[in-house]
Amino acid sequence: MIIGATAGLILSRQNREPALPDTGEVLASMLSENTGASILDSGGAYGRHWERNQGMGKAEWEALPSGFLMDGEWPVIRTYHFLNDRLMITKESEALNREYRAIYEADDEVMNADHETVLERMGHESGGDYTYNCDNLLTQDFVFTDFEVNWQWFTVISTHNGCDARGGFSKPYVFEIRGSTEYWAHDISEAHLWCNTCAIQGQHGYFSDGSWWYTGDYPETLPGMGEPDRERQAPEGWEPGHGCFQCQGELEVGIVEGGY
Repeated sequence: MIIGATAGLILSRQNREPALPDTGEVLASMLSENTGASILDSGGAYGRHWERNQGMGKAEWEALPSGFLMDGEWPVIRTYHFLNDRLMITKESEALNREYRAIYEADDEVMNADHETVLERMGHESGGDYTYNCDNLLTQDFVFTDFEVNWQWFTVISTHNGCDARGGFSKPYVFEIRGSTEYWAHDISEAHLWCNTCAIQGQHGYFSDGSWWYTGDYPETLPGMGEPDRERQAPEGWEPGHGCFQCQGELEVGIVEGGY
């Protein structure tokens, strides 16, 4: 009887699907992956992302706010938080990742960021971009290539870990896009700003292309704010480093969370 129960337990364990990799741990590993030095790195005159990110695991990234004011002036959003908010590892994405990696690792001619070549061999139409070529507030750029399988959107990511923008890309990884939207990366040039002083009144804002708007729910009694939910642009010449233009309170910075 005991033998039978033990055998059943072993069989149950054998039939159990392996646990999926943790999305945050995979992203943290990618961002700190040693991509070496490149001949394009200007003699190593300035630091490489993978060197600066050593010792940064999931816990270390998540202990940090998702954004900050760089030099006290300009909003910046941390790439880890942006990607972790919008991407996830699922059973389907992991199957695609294994298929992708088998093709990629079997061909030494395929570069880390050459996603479309591999996806074409897998039979998928794809499209994407390199955030370096776009206006963005990211701490670290990445290459992304989106594709659709059975009405579900996935993306291949390679983070830029080097010094010169033309080299130093991490090994690719396939993720499922939360909310299955091909527009998941459109918010890289926006940051969520909020005022510590006015936060209790529901005052929020977004930074995009140098302009500031309030987009939260506001009390109608707040002087000068007008009706609730009405967007209001900041005065000409205002910058986030100046503090809240309504009360001069300190501003906090975060990612614009996906609307899944």
